[in-house]
Amino acid sequence: MSNEPKNQTKRSQHWLRSCVIATSGALFIAAFVQIRSHFCWVYLYGWGLAAFLTALIWIWLFIFFVLRWPGRATFLIVTALAALAVPHIDGVGPQVMAGLRAIGVLRQTQDVLAAYKNQHPAEGFPATAPVMNAPPFVQRMYRLAYTPVRSHPGLPVDDYLLTAQPTRCECGPLSFAISRDGKIHFTTEDRRATLDDKIIGGDE
Repeated sequence: MSNEPKNQTKRSQHWLRSCVIATSGALFIAAFVQIRSHFCWVYLYGWGLAAFLTALIWIWLFIFFVLRWPGRATFLIVTALAALAVPHIDGVGPQVMAGLRAIGVLRQTQDVLAAYKNQHPAEGFPATAPVMNAPPFVQRMYRLAYTPVRSHPGLPVDDYLLTAQPTRCECGPLSFAISRDGKIHFTTEDRRATLDDKIIGGDE
C-alpha cells in the first residue's frame, strides 16, 4: 500500500513526459514540412487540414511514448501493417484542383456575362465586375478580376478579360485569363495572365 502513491507519481510523470515529447515532436515535424515546402504546405492545404494532420501526429507520438516495450514494437508493427493495407491512390494536388476550380469559376462568370449582354444589348457587357461565386479555397489561392474592354471609346463594352492570379505563384498554381472567345490563356510567371500567353490545348 505504501508504494501506491509512489507508483501513481511515476505514472503521472511518465504521461506528462510523453505529452511533452509528443507535443515537441508534432510541432517539429509540422515546422519541418512547412519549411521544406517553402512555406507552401499551410497555404495549399489550409490551416484546418494542417492542424488536423499535426493533431494526428501528436496522437501517434503520444501513444508510442506512453507505451512501454514491447508495446511500442507492437504499435510500430500495427502502424506499418495499416500503412501497407491502405491502397495507393494518385491524387490530384491542391494547386491543380484549385486551378481547375478557378477555371470553372471563370467559365461560370462567362455565362453570367453572356446572359447580361443578351438582356442589355445596348450596353453590351457590364462595366463593373459581376459577382464571382468562388469556393473558399479558390478565394484563398486566387485573386479574381474582371476588366471590361471597349473597341472604341464611348461604345458599349464589347469584350472583357477575366483573370485568376495566384496569391502565391511560387507554390505552384498557374495564372489564367479568358475573354469572350472562350480560350484559356495561362502563365507560370508571378503576374496576371494576358491574351498573349499560351493557350491551354493550343499549339503554341
